Amino acid sequence: MARWCLDEVVARSRDLKRPIPIPHACLIVMKLCHAQKQGSVMINMDVFGLGVVLYELLTGEKPLVSAVEERAWRLGWLTMPPPSELSSRVPLALEAIVLRALERNPAKRYPNIDDLHAALERFVANAGAVCSRTALRDWLAELYPECSSVVEWIADDTEKITVAC
Repeated sequence: MARWCLDEVVARSRDLKRPIPIPHACLIVMKLCHAQKQGSVMINMDVFGLGVVLYELLTGEKPLVSAVEERAWRLGWLTMPPPSELSSRVPLALEAIVLRALERNPAKRYPNIDDLHAALERFVANAGAVCSRTALRDWLAELYPECSSVVEWIADDTEKITVAC
């Protein structure tokens, strides 16, 4: 899934005041984890990058909006606002996953993409956040019909992902 298309989906969702459902956000990032592991995505993302994507999907905002903010954050002069400060609908258990993925100290992040995927899978199972690829595909197609390649990529059942939803 191209980064620009994710940005467009987040922007369209924000513009239409239709937040991305939490199960959908989790499934998108789980799909990205799987695709990254398989080497089937155009851009290389690590745990931090996937954390940024999840943050944006949940809040509609980037965690750091400028190079100055990013530098101040890296130096420890600035903290990222927790997702629940921007969107009260974000459960604290999911917020903990996002914040760990975005931890300033890389040693405190998930050790790898598989561990991030497993944490999201546990969240989805424990929260009873039911989602299917078909529901996600239909939601994305309605929200962003011009981006059919992303919609079809999400719905592609040839890539088997172990998810609770």
